[in-house]
Amino acid sequence: MTALICEPIRPRHFVLIDTLPEAGPILEYAETLCTAQAPREVCLTRKLNLGRAVANVGEQLRWLELIRDFTSCGVHIRWSAQHIDLELLPLLHHLAPPQVIENTPDSVRVWRKNHFFGMFYWRLGPGFATVVDKRDPELGSEFVLDDPEMYTVFDQARQASPRESLEPVAPEALARLESEKIILTLSGWSVSLPYRMTHWPVPYTSV
Repeated sequence: MTALICEPIRPRHFVLIDTLPEAGPILEYAETLCTAQAPREVCLTRKLNLGRAVANVGEQLRWLELIRDFTSCGVHIRWSAQHIDLELLPLLHHLAPPQVIENTPDSVRVWRKNHFFGMFYWRLGPGFATVVDKRDPELGSEFVLDDPEMYTVFDQARQASPRESLEPVAPEALARLESEKIILTLSGWSVSLPYRMTHWPVPYTSV
């Protein structure tokens, strides 16, 4: 078993995270931490355990949110996973690659090879959101969420939520977002997968 290594390379710019924020949007937490401490790197000491047979799926999706939203902030994030179901791996390649996935260690090499910033993100427009999905380079897609119900479901699912709380809002919109793999639903819990593009890389034409 490979241990997660979290020794700081630059102590003044290194942050360890071993607990989830108690409440509120995780992107706000990540942005506040980045503003206050300006870390170059954060390290999650808890290993992700993501799959359909996991008991505490809601908590695990919150950790996934944390990875997603630090990726959004452009901060290098170190994390590892105890387990990720194999069918979920292609859905997550837009996130910062992990150090190790214990149940499938060879998949990390593929993840690192295929990953680039801007692979799967969304941007907010006046009354709509645009989602760009390049997780499959042969099937790159762009979605404009200009239907109020579609955007509302997507926005609410930015925080891991019980699916039953999203379904009454717009069941058809939720099913469409799930079918496009924009929202991931596991064991009755749902979360939006793309990160928000808060800054453009240089050169911006790379995305």
